[in-house]
Amino acid sequence: MSQSYLTVWLLLIPLFLVAELSSARESELDLSEMTFEELLAVKISSASRTEMSVRDLPVTVHVISRDEILRNNYTSLVDALKHIPGIKTSQPCIANFGDAFLVRGFLGNYYMKILINGLPIQPSVAGAMPIGEQINIKSAERIEVILGPTASLYGADALMGVINIVTLTPERSYSRVDATVGQLGYLNTTLFSSFTIGEADRGLRINIHALYGKRDDQDVKDNYSDLYDPQRYGGQTSAVELGDLPSRNKSFGLQLLYRGFDFSYDYMYRRNHSSVGLNTYYYDFDDPDAFWGETIERSVLKHKGTHRDVDFHTSLSYLKYRLDPHTYYAFSYGDLDAYKYEASDDILFEEVAVWRPSRTLEIVGGVSYQFSEALPKTNDLEEPFDEAYYEPFRLDQPPAHPVFGDFGFNPLRYNNWAVFLQGTTSSDGFTVIVGARYDDHSEYGSSFSPRLAFKSDLSERTSVRASYAKAYRAPSPFYSYNSIAVPRTMDDGSIKINYFSIPNPDLAPENFYAFESALRTVFSPRVSVEFIGFHYEIRGLISAHSLPVDPELYPNSYNPEGDRAGIFVNDGESILYGFELWASFRDVMPSLNSGADFSVCYTKGKETLPGDGGKIGNFRQSPRWLGKLRLHSRPTEKLTVGLDAVYSSSWYSREISDVEEYEDPTNKNEGYLVVDANSRFQIGDSFWLSLRINNIFDEAFGGIEAFGSQTELDYHPQLGRSIYLGVEYGFEW
Repeated sequence: MSQSYLTVWLLLIPLFLVAELSSARESELDLSEMTFEELLAVKISSASRTEMSVRDLPVTVHVISRDEILRNNYTSLVDALKHIPGIKTSQPCIANFGDAFLVRGFLGNYYMKILINGLPIQPSVAGAMPIGEQINIKSAERIEVILGPTASLYGADALMGVINIVTLTPERSYSRVDATVGQLGYLNTTLFSSFTIGEADRGLRINIHALYGKRDDQDVKDNYSDLYDPQRYGGQTSAVELGDLPSRNKSFGLQLLYRGFDFSYDYMYRRNHSSVGLNTYYYDFDDPDAFWGETIERSVLKHKGTHRDVDFHTSLSYLKYRLDPHTYYAFSYGDLDAYKYEASDDILFEEVAVWRPSRTLEIVGGVSYQFSEALPKTNDLEEPFDEAYYEPFRLDQPPAHPVFGDFGFNPLRYNNWAVFLQGTTSSDGFTVIVGARYDDHSEYGSSFSPRLAFKSDLSERTSVRASYAKAYRAPSPFYSYNSIAVPRTMDDGSIKINYFSIPNPDLAPENFYAFESALRTVFSPRVSVEFIGFHYEIRGLISAHSLPVDPELYPNSYNPEGDRAGIFVNDGESILYGFELWASFRDVMPSLNSGADFSVCYTKGKETLPGDGGKIGNFRQSPRWLGKLRLHSRPTEKLTVGLDAVYSSSWYSREISDVEEYEDPTNKNEGYLVVDANSRFQIGDSFWLSLRINNIFDEAFGGIEAFGSQTELDYHPQLGRSIYLGVEYGFEW
């Protein structure tokens, strides 16, 4: 038994020794059993930074309730996103991403801002938000998913919206523990405890949560022998050893609430086999010790207060990210391990004011300032990075490498300050939101992000809405300073450098334009339908490309006349448009308390590829059709059952870099149909048992590409049939 696993269970013991136990009455919001009128009345805060009902919001909103998380025994954020209309998931994706998801064709790890209690958890240095089970969603009261640009409120990296994980604060002292087991050594254990020291209304409220999870192998090798064949990627032999691909996750969180003050600390660690998602020509799948490991720590202090009818929300957060210095890639040729390191420190201050001069008008304004220091991902290293060469807020250059010099070491410091203002007026079934944000980035200059949205009730049951927004996304240092080079010993004994990837510090922000409109009709208490049309455009799209190596900038090149290196550039453009249709049904069979949710998303697009790649008539990675069906039932008070199906049509590889590759049929990935099932049964007052079966028919299918680079697999194989058994115990005290 690992030390971490033992530590978690030792923490559980005191929870069973409380003096008096009573029935567990969690703050569970079961949306599946609500009428549509009740559903539209649910209030969320992420879309406008103040609480508004779903009915009044002129944007696309999804709420994943605590009841849904527990009923389906979700153990990761991507689990919870899998069945939202228009979202396509990949479990796994690539080692340094973990799990990934597309939102109407756009990579959500990169283009959506992920928050816990309204503040971001994505490190500035990372290429995208790494997602695994280290984000403990079992401690969430709800997850709010807002689709569409929200940069006018949340800043540059909220192009496709925000995901806000709102943590649980029960009304009474409450504790809960659970454990889920599955095949291939899968384990996920969590605990949550909430109690008050002092008087209930005026005392100190303490919330604690912890998680430990593991998987001994990711089961993504069976039925994919052709995909792992080294000859597919230019190798000379088809012989390849495929070992286990283990993963580990753990987290801890503490929240202290006292009157208007809120202090929280979150620790999240995720570890994956570093070869996951990479091709066998370069990388070894039989080294059990190769891993990518990273830690995110966040400390937050918030205060809420009111002065002269104005509500003030003040927050100060510190986000610390460290790649485990023992992270390394194992190569398939020779006895060579390549260590990596990256780190960042982000301080964010925000002051938000909310003024309601009348019953129908609300004005939200604020200022924010972020200071960041980072060491982007280094070049391949022969030994673990000495962390003494990167310390928070001390910008030092690590010692030069004897062969590469300073190549691959790019410490940088930058800041961004912003002001934003948004007005919302709502009366008689009509809502208008007008807002804008001005950002000034020390590296990329200023930007202006406007937002306009309205919603109008055509009748008691029918409403229309439309929105327009512009946003920009400053490139992550992960892309700007991506650096990979290896030494090559020549016949005469001299050492040359083979540059595989070179940095592009002149990378510019992406500009994003979005328009969305929708019609929603509640036909009856049992039937609701929503039709949504959308149009997105990105100018200056960041994509992987290759360019000749400049021998003046990179001397001692292996082949100065013909070397080409990978580089991220943003001279591409993309247009994506389409529609979504949602239909929800309640009490399909009233005796079984059953319902159904159906959605279909159609997308079409075109892209101008970087360099001289030309134009293609599709939006890479986005399937033309994505359909979802959810059937759910509560036949008895203590039993819930559900069935979920996801259909995806074919799509084109992100690796396509020119029209000739686009016309190659091997770059078109097949569609799939995946069916999951779940059930949850309550025993007595405080125990639950759950069963979840993912991919019932053991479908072999492909997932999302992270970068579209030559080092990735052509597509990412997904988990086969997986069975999970869970037990939960919760009580008030």
